[in-house]
Amino acid sequence: MRERLTYLFESFRRQGVARSVLRDLRQQGLDLPVRVVAKEGYGSLNWKTPTLSAVVRILHNPGYAGAYVFGRWDCSGHRRSPKTGKVLPHLVSVAKWPVKIDNHHPAYIGWEEFMSNLERLRQNWNRDGSRGAAREGCALLQGIVYCGVCGRKMAVQHPAAKEKRSSIYICKYSQTPPAERVA
Repeated sequence: MRERLTYLFESFRRQGVARSVLRDLRQQGLDLPVRVVAKEGYGSLNWKTPTLSAVVRILHNPGYAGAYVFGRWDCSGHRRSPKTGKVLPHLVSVAKWPVKIDNHHPAYIGWEEFMSNLERLRQNWNRDGSRGAAREGCALLQGIVYCGVCGRKMAVQHPAAKEKRSSIYICKYSQTPPAERVA
């Protein structure tokens, strides 16, 4: 089990993308360990085909960095599901965890690597303002062109349908007035 999890973290170090780690595990025919939480067989170890959610869950788990934590999720009841009315938990930032005990048990990775993994995963997530790869459009270099002035990813600007130009790359940050920029 330890060797498999070490392999997963080494693969993420090399590739930096959870989906690539998943592809690597599947190509090698490697399953991931899963503890049974049902009544029958509680606590026993099973091996299952890796899924993206399982890989991401492992990479987000501070237990693999040797830390015991409590309070990663807030279930205070402010947000509720419109369908069921159940409370929707939301992730709490690391700085606001009420309990964090470092070096609680043997670690697979150090705390600094765990934090850098979280940051890498956050940057890979394609949301407004993130540094993740662009997903729309037909521009050849989308998601890999960086501004020579500020170092941020450049956005693709598509021409109006009437014009017969190709897409161009612009830096939205350099077009924002300095007073309105968020670093």
